[in-house]
Amino acid sequence: MSEKYAVIRISGHQYLVREGDVLDITTTKVVEGEEPVKVEAEVLLVNDDGKIEVGTPTVAGVKVEFEIENEFNDKIHVRRYKSKSRYRRKKGFKYPMQRIKIVSIGSAKSSVSKSKPKVEKVEKVEKASTKATASKKETK
Repeated sequence: MSEKYAVIRISGHQYLVREGDVLDITTTKVVEGEEPVKVEAEVLLVNDDGKIEVGTPTVAGVKVEFEIENEFNDKIHVRRYKSKSRYRRKKGFKYPMQRIKIVSIGSAKSSVSKSKPKVEKVEKVEKASTKATASKKETK
């Protein structure tokens, strides 16, 4: 049985997800209007048939695709009351929440490379201040 799962980070929270999972997440950015809110997921770990890839801090080349099903949340009521003084206040607010469904988890086979990254040598650049001082001496 092939087990494929990933650990992703969305809005500062980490989730262990598999294909077909449904998550309720709190979004940090709310965009009013017709455009849907786009939430970026950082992939921190991927397990693809027993091959575990751990990112430093993220796994390169792996994408978790998901669909935003709907935005929802219940209103939270805040009530204040002081006895014997006829003081009563009621306020309410909603957290921006979204329900997302994980469609697919991309593979990390193309991103795996065992070789060390190439380091290019940087050539020394002459200081501009030495040229400027040389030109000042010539003018005097």
